[in-house]
Amino acid sequence: FGAHGLVYLGLFAVVTVVATFNYRRTKRQMGVSGVAAAGNGEQQQVPGMGAVLKFMPLMSFMTLFTVAFVPLAAALYVVTSTTWSAVERAVLYRDMPGASPLAAAAG
Repeated sequence: FGAHGLVYLGLFAVVTVVATFNYRRTKRQMGVSGVAAAGNGEQQQVPGMGAVLKFMPLMSFMTLFTVAFVPLAAALYVVTSTTWSAVERAVLYRDMPGASPLAAAAG
């Protein structure tokens, strides 16, 4: 792999951890707010919303594809901005029930 390959592997590891964190946080928020239950109901207010609600938590893993195909500098930017956003949301919404695993660790 060389030096560039090792950096990419490190970036993939960071993106995977951040994507998993975001996935779990999104699923927990949807469960607490009842959005997932509303999306599975027989009468949907917006057609197709159930499919969107099932797919939405998986969007955090799309950054893995981005990091795989962009140059190293762009991958580093994506990793940095995604990690910053995840930490920012965890801190800003730490008082909401089920908002972040950091709330359980800090409280």
